Amino acid sequence: MFQPVYLRTTICLIVAMFMANYLYMGNIFASPYLLDKGYCFGDVASEDSCIFTDEELEYTLIICLGEFVSVPLFAFLSELLGRIRAANILTACLLVIIITCCFCFGETVLIIELFVTRAFSNASLLLLYIYTPESYPTYMRSIGFGVVMLFCNMGGVCAVFTVYM
Repeated sequence: MFQPVYLRTTICLIVAMFMANYLYMGNIFASPYLLDKGYCFGDVASEDSCIFTDEELEYTLIICLGEFVSVPLFAFLSELLGRIRAANILTACLLVIIITCCFCFGETVLIIELFVTRAFSNASLLLLYIYTPESYPTYMRSIGFGVVMLFCNMGGVCAVFTVYM
């Protein structure tokens, strides 16, 4: 796995899985926080407020529907373009969407950005999850997959701490 032949593949998969899970888990934990605190729009909730309004719950449910969009998106892109190209395109789209999240366009645009980020990050995770075992020979497949998934889970753990810093 850390032989010169597989070293580049291992490092690329570790970074890709770390970032995909970081974005996925970050979206899960940041979207209620952004909606509750009035990130870019209107009223800023008080620090003691921990109960969502009905409107915020509706927005959270809309954002969660991105999970269901990701499965057909994953299947379509992987069949049409191949797994590696599809993962590259999803990552590039995620980069553009995350950069646009830095600008305050309003509540509706934020909800659409969070929805698309959830769908694309989940589809990217699915693609990488399928591709990782195929990239190693049989005798090192389980070890390679285990190491890559270790870093994938570390990305999820880091996202939780990053959101609440």
